[in-house]
Amino acid sequence: MEIENEAEKSRSTGQGAAAAAARMKEQAANATEETKKKVNEAGQAAANKADQQRERVAIAFDKTAAALQQHRDKLPDAAQTAAEKLQSTADYLHEHDAAAIGEDLKELVRRHPGPMLGAAAFGGFMLAVMFRRKR
Repeated sequence: MEIENEAEKSRSTGQGAAAAAARMKEQAANATEETKKKVNEAGQAAANKADQQRERVAIAFDKTAAALQQHRDKLPDAAQTAAEKLQSTADYLHEHDAAAIGEDLKELVRRHPGPMLGAAAFGGFMLAVMFRRKR
């Protein structure tokens, strides 16, 4: 009798443990799905913000290029070239979203890793200098 009771306890304990494991697995799956959802939402919000900023920068470049081109006859060749580059950059920003720009940047880094690393270092240095001066 006692052996049968022990066997029954073992079966019920095993079933309880299996049920608990199944519940834990389901909770982990739910938590994973919730985390994925939140990450996707945050990514979409960041992409939306990047697109807004991209459009603002494009408009600023348009205005600057237009102002330079108004005084084209009074400016040196370098300023005229800068106005053309600003306008082409503004056009590019208007035509491409943040994801496309990111893909283009990845391709640029793959093709020219050395110069891109140097540009990133220079940009980081300039940001550090700007933030240091604001204090």
